[in-house]
Amino acid sequence: MADSIKNGSYEQIKEYIDTNFIKSKKGKAKGVTQLLLQIDRLNNNCQAIEDFKKIGLDKSRFIIFPVIITKDFSFNVNGINHYLNNQFKKEIKSKGYPFFLITDLILVDLKSLMDWSDDLVTDKITLPSLLYNYLLKISYFKEATTKENGSKSVLDSLGSFSHLMIPKENRIITETKEFQEILDRLKLEK
Repeated sequence: MADSIKNGSYEQIKEYIDTNFIKSKKGKAKGVTQLLLQIDRLNNNCQAIEDFKKIGLDKSRFIIFPVIITKDFSFNVNGINHYLNNQFKKEIKSKGYPFFLITDLILVDLKSLMDWSDDLVTDKITLPSLLYNYLLKISYFKEATTKENGSKSVLDSLGSFSHLMIPKENRIITETKEFQEILDRLKLEK
């Protein structure tokens, strides 16, 4: 992040994030807006991207993982992904797309993605599974904030991809009893 932003006010930081991830000062689409344009393109003319009819897929079966990849590690501060996702969801909500699912937006720095490259190349995990696991962890921590002593989970509920998705980390949250209870409450499966 720019030095002026590191010590800036909330409004300066917000403006910096908006101009880097939503729309530039000159009105050029950035990150969130680029994803929205691509989803519009997919909705309006998906056959131009891929011959989905040939392989028997209809838009109503699409699952879209909107991902922004950044090379600046400083954007891994907890809360930035949350803020961008809220901006993204405001726009998606008004569109009424026919897709099966458009997941929450995920901001990933390139280094964190590269940290997973060995597991991805050797098929220990697929990219959709990795992204979905991150979203499940966020859901878990959001739900955990509503429990007794939930304040301990607030920062994790706003966690960046690099904060929550550490390869070969010992804390396998998805295998805990509490995680399964929350999944059951949300009617999701691991």
